[in-house]
Amino acid sequence: MNCIDEFVVVNFLSDDEIEIGTTKRADRVHILDLPAHFDRASSFLAVRSRREEKRLPSKLPIVDISLLSVFIFPTGESAILKEYIDDFSISNGENALEYLITHVSKKSGFDRIEELWEREGRFESKIISNALLTRASVTRIEEKENKVMGKRVTKLSNVFGDNGTLSQILKGYEARMPQMDMAGCVSDALVNDRVQFIEADTGTGKSIGYLVPLLLAIRDNDSKAIISTKTKVLQDQLIDKDIPIVKDAIGNTSNLKIHLLKGRSNYLCLLKAMNSMNEGRQIGLEGDVSSQMWLAFLERWLSDTKDGDIQSINERARDYIDVNKLRFLTSSKEDCIGRYCPFKDRCFLLKERQEARNSDLLVVNHSLLLSEHVMRSDTDDLCILPPADYLVVDEAHRFADVAMSTLGHDISYKESKNFINSLAIFDEKTGRSKGIMSECFLSIFGKDAKKLTRESERFDTVLKRILEREDTLFRGIEGENTAPWKVQYNDMAEELELTLKECIDIMINIEGKLDDKIENEVNTENDVVLLLRVKNVIEKLDNWAECLHLLINGEDNVWVKYIEWREGEPSLHIRKIDIAEDISDIFDSYRSVILTSATLNINSSFSFVTSQLGLDRWEEDRKARLGFSILPPVFNYSKQALFLIPSDIEEYHYEEWGYERYITSISRILTSLISKVHRKTLVLFTSYRDMNAVLSNVENEGYNISVQGKDGNAQEVIAKFRGTGSNVAFGVKSLWEGIDLPGSSLEILIIVKLPFDNPRNPLTNKLNSLKGFGNYMLPRMILDLKQGIGRLIRKLDDKGIVLCLDNRVLKKSYGNVVIHSLPEGMGVKVARWKKCLRTIEDFFKE
Repeated sequence: MNCIDEFVVVNFLSDDEIEIGTTKRADRVHILDLPAHFDRASSFLAVRSRREEKRLPSKLPIVDISLLSVFIFPTGESAILKEYIDDFSISNGENALEYLITHVSKKSGFDRIEELWEREGRFESKIISNALLTRASVTRIEEKENKVMGKRVTKLSNVFGDNGTLSQILKGYEARMPQMDMAGCVSDALVNDRVQFIEADTGTGKSIGYLVPLLLAIRDNDSKAIISTKTKVLQDQLIDKDIPIVKDAIGNTSNLKIHLLKGRSNYLCLLKAMNSMNEGRQIGLEGDVSSQMWLAFLERWLSDTKDGDIQSINERARDYIDVNKLRFLTSSKEDCIGRYCPFKDRCFLLKERQEARNSDLLVVNHSLLLSEHVMRSDTDDLCILPPADYLVVDEAHRFADVAMSTLGHDISYKESKNFINSLAIFDEKTGRSKGIMSECFLSIFGKDAKKLTRESERFDTVLKRILEREDTLFRGIEGENTAPWKVQYNDMAEELELTLKECIDIMINIEGKLDDKIENEVNTENDVVLLLRVKNVIEKLDNWAECLHLLINGEDNVWVKYIEWREGEPSLHIRKIDIAEDISDIFDSYRSVILTSATLNINSSFSFVTSQLGLDRWEEDRKARLGFSILPPVFNYSKQALFLIPSDIEEYHYEEWGYERYITSISRILTSLISKVHRKTLVLFTSYRDMNAVLSNVENEGYNISVQGKDGNAQEVIAKFRGTGSNVAFGVKSLWEGIDLPGSSLEILIIVKLPFDNPRNPLTNKLNSLKGFGNYMLPRMILDLKQGIGRLIRKLDDKGIVLCLDNRVLKKSYGNVVIHSLPEGMGVKVARWKKCLRTIEDFFKE
């Protein structure tokens, strides 16, 4: 095929046949015939992913549009680009490539990239340069919102009413009484300095509901506020969508400064990045291609990023480059040399801190808020959150969980190994030392270098032995939920602590010698920088020593110790059982606090949430600040939804014989439902074990199912499910909350098991044994169940079925608690499965 065009687009029709061509001409070709059919001299093939590239014969000139987009848009993609790539076809494939090339604002890194790709045989280096010469303009069309910047708005009704400013800004906006109630409740709490809990049902519009009175208070009272969330999804929604809408709606907000602030580990350290790139350049292009590709991407990303946030990386980069390497180049307290850093004037973290100080409204996550609160009690110098008048805690049902994790202690084997190795690696042959203290070791700390190397190696060996022998150190007593886990210690833990203390003593000795050198001799700035690094290292080691001390001496009724394995890497976790006293006074730091979620109450009581946060222990005068509101539901659940429970479902058994029968029963129900009711169905499991067991049975029937883990992470699975990729999705814990599937995107929600925490988890087991099933595991399950059910009805015209396949609702005494926790008005029906199936079919015929 002789093509005069620069770009020839590939579309896969089947495993063996493809379509190639341009907007002017297209041919169907068998893949094996492609080399003979395609004229390499005049054009190249364009594919949209590495997977497609691997399906084509080798030694063809191929360009991967996704890979090209990674280098042209290293910090993310425009909406129009994503649309092009997702619908990359003969008709618009050329435009996609032209769009990519047209919007190259900087050519930084392209020479290196061409060289690398030519070495790897991906395509000829002329492609990029030729493409740059043949680019075509692409018109970008955006809808312009009708913005209302009229007179100053002072009353909530002027914003939320039928003819209010929101109705003029948002197409299809309908005034919702619960949203107006929420705004009024928040406004009242801000005026009266209250700590207000507000449960607002799905569909209320919580964010807009609290943002309007909050921004009015900030604007009119010259105040400052902080909004804290659990998830990045909500943070992005607030910054990119909701806050701009509210600013337009209330008017006169052009001077308000809004900023999203993250923890320091999210921001790239320029000193680390430059050191990494210098090391990479020394290796040269003769080194590993993947490493050099990573280096080229890092250079390109640095030329484009404005804030150094490693989360802003183009999501497609992960398919080609190990972007996890960025985690080792982020800012850390241990490595920061502050004002002595040559990049201090360009430091991303310092810029973010300055933005935070100057902002009227900050959006943060729970972890940052809580860690800052704890840090503030020690020293204000390290804090990056400025004081504020108001605090809004959104997704408040997860606040206590995040607090327990934030206030705990952790030692990761991988992290500790990397850190210890970075201290001093002494080479006996050369007599030289590499690491954080390498400069000083060469002159006066040679003996300490050798000793520190020996101790760090010993620490590494002992820690690895401990983490690999979990059965020896952490032995749980099997049995009922009330059985506490017992932790058995041996000499290894004490040896580890002694080794760490020896490392600390060495570092303190180094610190003293360096202090004397600086005080008594002519010193350089390097000496001061080195002393600062040594002090930071000592503090890090002290924190580890405290963790090990708690491991050995921490009382079992105060601390829980356990080991967790993730991706083959072990880590030690120590959690304080009762964190209420540590966090309850956080609410005294603000004039007013709003805590909101769709799931805060259980049977009209907020006692579980308040006890988790320690507010039940407040003195009576402090309790007078507390307020509680449950807003009426937005939806008519009696007409829009139905809760079904098959009475003939098998009971769950851990034992193999009963487990297989249970899985067969679940699989039978799902198979019959999928085959007869063709509706978008989300199946929520509580464990990967159950999900994979059911999947192996259902997949044999040939159904197309999106599966969390197998087909990507939660976001990727939902994206596929939301489109035309599949009618059924299987997911676990992370799909129980935080996803939005309105209308026909989700019509049947299946709860395979009630979402109890795993009783064999040591933390759950200990808390359950101390507080009791009814005061811990049961209320946590109820809140999680409400979150899961909240995925179904998202709009006023939605209809859907909740199918619960857990017969404990029928057989256990707490079944009534489950039924009473369902959304107000939602009908409940119990029947044998065949009748349930007919009910589902009839429900969607109405």
